Amino acid sequence: MTGVISQRRRFIYLVFLIALSTGLFASNSQFFLRSSFNPILAVNWIPFGAATEEKIRAPNFCLTDIEGSQFCLEEFRGRVVLIDLMATWCIACEDQALQLKDVYEKYSSKGVVFISVSVDVGEYPRDVKGFRDYIGAEWRFAIDTLTTRVGLKYESKYLPTLYLVDKNGFIVWSEKGVTDAATLSKLLDKYV
Repeated sequence: MTGVISQRRRFIYLVFLIALSTGLFASNSQFFLRSSFNPILAVNWIPFGAATEEKIRAPNFCLTDIEGSQFCLEEFRGRVVLIDLMATWCIACEDQALQLKDVYEKYSSKGVVFISVSVDVGEYPRDVKGFRDYIGAEWRFAIDTLTTRVGLKYESKYLPTLYLVDKNGFIVWSEKGVTDAATLSKLLDKYV
């Protein structure tokens, strides 16, 4: 009987080691904690310029906005650009859009370009238009594509995520989660 118990213990120990090495018990493993795995949210988060003073050029992207106009980030060189990576199903993204609306009214007249990009490539333009209209937003909205993959280019793991691009095309600030209008105003005042 003791031989059977010893074999069971070895087996349980082996299973435990395998599970531990695969991250099954890791508390921060999003794959196992989320009810559905979303590869867009699983990309590693790297806050641009956070660790060093080195400037990082904003990755260019070209998209078609929900009104059918094509644009590229490079077109806005010489202007400050605030990029909002979001999705219509994201509750925090709605809160962020409301904060952006307050900031947009003040800074769009100063030449700041606002772009909200839904990184959910499966969203329909009508859904993004409905989101924009519900918020009362007047800035440009676009939907990421499988070939452009703005969310991957910007290495964004969380929604919403904001990026501030200076007049020379460098990322000078990024933040995951909701950023309030007062913080955004202070930040934009430094770069406008």
